[in-house]
Amino acid sequence: MSDTVVQAIAHIEKSKYALLATVGEDNRPSVREVGPFVNNGLDIYFVTRLDSQKVKHIGMNSGVTLYFPT
Repeated sequence: MSDTVVQAIAHIEKSKYALLATVGEDNRPSVREVGPFVNNGLDIYFVTRLDSQKVKHIGMNSGVTLYFPT
């Protein structure tokens, strides 16, 4: 595992929440807080309702961004 990946995992594990950025059907960005979340290395898991806008947006465009503030 590269030093960059090790540093990224350590940063993720220090974060108490993440910001998830998606794009809606109107092509406008939407950013919302997600948490709690768990990570397995660089695989990130969080829980949300199946009928949430997050799920709808991810279904339309799986290119999302997660930001982990510390």
